[in-house]
Amino acid sequence: TTEGEDGHAAATAMTRRMDMPLLTKLKGQLESRVEVIRSHIVKMVDPDLFLEETLRKLDEELLLSHPSVSRMLRSSLLRYDPDLCRRQPRPQPSPQQQSQRQSPPPSSVFTVDQMKKQLERTNAPVPIPRRNHRDDDRIRAAVVRIDKVRAAVQALATYMALGVEEKTADSSFRGCMNHCHKVVMECCDALEEEYEELVR
Repeated sequence: TTEGEDGHAAATAMTRRMDMPLLTKLKGQLESRVEVIRSHIVKMVDPDLFLEETLRKLDEELLLSHPSVSRMLRSSLLRYDPDLCRRQPRPQPSPQQQSQRQSPPPSSVFTVDQMKKQLERTNAPVPIPRRNHRDDDRIRAAVVRIDKVRAAVQALATYMALGVEEKTADSSFRGCMNHCHKVVMECCDALEEEYEELVR
């Protein structure tokens, strides 16, 4: 009886070991399926939350991506808007370049310094309407909000084109994709409220 029980226990343990990879695979498939279902529900019920979560995942993927991904994104952004280079100030030529009549290359559009400047613009304070200057202050506030939206879009484009080392060069860049999304949503909501009050 003891030998039979030992044999049964050994067979059960072996079966469990054989089933473990299958159970692990099944667990991964179920978790993936649940995540897909949840994603569809969030997309329908709360699009803003869906976009926020998508940006968070994209940020994580960009930080783990190969350098070629940043180069591809940079090339695509410049191809989409070739005027980006033309709008950037050209650096002054060096004496050697002047003697050889060479033009210096245009300054890079996607740099850490540019990223810092754009994030600073997204954090610009919005003027509070004063009692005796309400209309003027509302117009100024709307202009500031529009500029904050523009800066947030430019910051997103710049961040995507930066290399991994550049993305982690400054602590203020951490979570910037969600920050830019939040700035755009808040400014657009405020502008919509102002517009509704003006047309009443």
